[in-house]
Formats: sequence, C-alpha cells, structure tokens
Amino acid sequence: GLNENQYPNFSVEMRGTVLSYSEGSIVTGFVRTGFPGSTYETYFCKIIGDSIIWETVIENPGFGDGAVDIQQNPIDQSYIALVANRDNSLGAETQHLSLLKISDEGNLITTSNPLISSLNITELYAEKLSINEDGFIAISGRLDNQSLLILVDQDFNVVWQNSFQFPGASYSVITNCVFAHDGHIVSAGGYYIEEPEINEKEYTGFLIKYDINTGDTIWHKELIHTDPIYNLESDHLYVLDLQLTPDNGFIISGYTFYLNQTMPYKQAGWAKKVDQYGCTEWNCGLPVGLENNLSPIPIQFNFNNPISSQLNLSIQNNGSHQTYQMEIIDMNGKIIYTNHISGNAHSINTNLWSSGVYTCIIKNVADLIPVHSEKIIKL
Repeated sequence: GLNENQYPNFSVEMRGTVLSYSEGSIVTGFVRTGFPGSTYETYFCKIIGDSIIWETVIENPGFGDGAVDIQQNPIDQSYIALVANRDNSLGAETQHLSLLKISDEGNLITTSNPLISSLNITELYAEKLSINEDGFIAISGRLDNQSLLILVDQDFNVVWQNSFQFPGASYSVITNCVFAHDGHIVSAGGYYIEEPEINEKEYTGFLIKYDINTGDTIWHKELIHTDPIYNLESDHLYVLDLQLTPDNGFIISGYTFYLNQTMPYKQAGWAKKVDQYGCTEWNCGLPVGLENNLSPIPIQFNFNNPISSQLNLSIQNNGSHQTYQMEIIDMNGKIIYTNHISGNAHSINTNLWSSGVYTCIIKNVADLIPVHSEKIIKL
C-alpha cells in the first residue's frame, strides 16, 4: 500500500495490529521517512478482500511507535486507536500515550490529550485496548518496570490509573485486558525475578481482575511454569493473549521456553481455559474461608419484573446447561404454564394474561425440588 503520490518518501512498517470485522479489516502501523532525520507518523488502512479502500497517515507529536492497537467503538461504530509516542521537540524526550478516534472513512475525528506524559519516564509501552458497550476504554502496557492499566471514559478522560510491581520482581507488564461479563476488567501479563547467582531470570504469568469503579484488585492468579499443563521442562512463561468466553470464563495463551547455557533451547506454545475466577477447578477464587466449598457456582435466575407483553428469564452461571422445570401459577393457585428450560435464556408471551400477581417456581427436573421462586407482576 501507501500511495506514493500522496505520501512521497515514506515507507510503511506494519508493527501494529489488524482488526477484522464483517466489512473487511482495519490495519494499523506507522510510516517513516528516509534516513537521516527520520520522522514517524501513525498509519491506518482499510482492506476489503485484496484491495486497499483507503489509507490515512496522521502526524505524531514527535516520533514513536504509531498505533499499536485499534478497536471498534460500539457507541458510534468509529474506531479507537492506541498510540505511543516519544517527543524530543522541547530538547528533552517526553513519552506519551494517547488515543485517536477515526471514522470508517479514515478521517480523524478527535485526538485525546496525552493519557500519560512525563519527562521522567524511562520506558512507556502500550500493549492493548478494550472497549465496553458504554464506550469506556481499558488500556494495558508497561510504565518503566511496572505493569500499567488505565481506564478512560467516552470523552477520553482518565478515570483511574493503576501501576504496580510484584514484590521482588525486576519487571512486569500487562499484555492484554478485557471487560468481563460483570463489567469489571480482567488483565493478563507477566513478570520476572532476577536470579543473579545463576545469571537467570524466571518469568511468571498472571491474571488479575480489577474493580471498574476503583481500580482495586478483586482477585489475582499466578500461572507457574512448572504446571504440568505446559508439557515442557521450562523455566520461563509468557502470557500473550486473553479472550472472553460465553460461559463467563477466559481463554489465555502464550508460550513457555527453557533457556540454559548448558541445555538446548526449547519452546512450546500453550492455551488454557479458566473460569470466571481464573481457575481450572471450582471456586478457587472465592473469599478466604470458602475455599473448601466444592459446590458449583450458584445459578442465578433473573426476570424482567413487572411485565407487560413478555416474561424474560435469564439464567447466569448455567455453563453446563442444566435443565429445569418452570411453572407459572396464577392468583387462584392454578398452573397456567409449565415447561422445561435450559441454556441461558427463556421467554414467554404474556399478552393473554390478566393483570395481577403471578408466582414463578423453578424446580430441578430430577427430583422436582424447587430451587427458585419469584412473584411476577403483570401490568
């Protein structure tokens, strides 16, 4: 790509990411002029099939890595790009993280003020961004030797910033973050601890869930390289990706490797499925005192209430799709509806119901023991 007539003397370096969606793909990276005195500008292009639909080059405030990630904004279907830059125009190098908003036609809509900007930062790296249905943006990366997570609102204002270092660690980074089904933020990353006596570094992965309102830690899980799941005699573990799954859990992936001066280099990729607590077994993430409760996570039944023309039931934590019997009883004690339900949702047309108060009872199919009862108001 890169129209030479429109952008003379530029070369493209695709070090960003690709966002694929129903209409095509948006590709990010950066372009630079020839040496000496190179300048770096942020680059975007839209591709459908094997055709470039448009290209856009946006000037950076100084020089830097361009756009490292891009996601579609569910509010207005625009695109939000995460940009990392370094600026030495003032005689001393300043590092920035900022956001760009571009249209589906490749036009720049707005640019945020620097989310982080400092002369005292040695290294500032952006990794990934994630956008929830309300337009809030979570950003992961590294600030010097600390893990970094930032929450930004729809207007690009920083809600909170969380940077931390694990005890004894020399370096840590958050490589990815997602919004969980309950609205909070789950991040994945890793850290290493120096072992100078043997001239080695030991890498450990982690999953951390943060409260979206405060940035406080809800739970923290470490991924140890000696876990048999990784099937490798390794002493290093990197976490690269984190994805949400429909059952409220996550899939994480990365690679492990063994690096020793007396041993051949070994490397293996891995993927791991965990539940909503970052666990591979029931309830390992419950508060202290409940760790030995080995019963499954309680299933929750939620209704729209009051109702008019339709009763909607959503079932949470029914990952195994257990089947229940649902009964609706009217004001005279008569059963007016009965059915088996499973999955995560169920709807009933109530147009013919009279106004009043009804009782919904949900029972186990095996023994018909009630597990939930709720009064439903029909308007």
